[in-house]
Amino acid sequence: MAIRDSDFQEIYVLTKEKKYQDALELLYDEKTGRINEKYRSDENHAWYLIADLFYKAGNIKEAKAAFIMAITIWEGDIDAYIGLSNILNQQGKYEEASLVLKKGLSITHDERLIYNFANNLFDQVFFKEAIFQYEKISQKNHSLYNLALKNIKKAKKNMKTKK
Repeated sequence: MAIRDSDFQEIYVLTKEKKYQDALELLYDEKTGRINEKYRSDENHAWYLIADLFYKAGNIKEAKAAFIMAITIWEGDIDAYIGLSNILNQQGKYEEASLVLKKGLSITHDERLIYNFANNLFDQVFFKEAIFQYEKISQKNHSLYNLALKNIKKAKKNMKTKK
């Protein structure tokens, strides 16, 4: 029996209501570390949601582990790469975050990964490299492109200030 998006509806509702622990209990057995039976046919999606719930509940260590599980199950999970890299960036682990993003970019050149990689470089004060990455964002992706343009301007300004 394949799981449908509607099967996750209760999880989405609980998450919206900020009932993270209730949503986690539906998805995940903390004692065994396994996804509950109902959600096992779409483990990648379940692990991503578990990671997101742990993150929202402030349990960063478990969120990181769950994002890694989501990526392990489906190597092409762009959102899991972004989630994991965001946690690493917040922890100041920029090099680790870069490695995560590079791994994702080795699988797909999704512009969200490129943008996050550029932001990671920006945070490390590698402005020239960040600009190079931001310039890869297509104009077709209007919102991301506009954000990239703003960050290019900031990077150029910061480069002038550093001189």
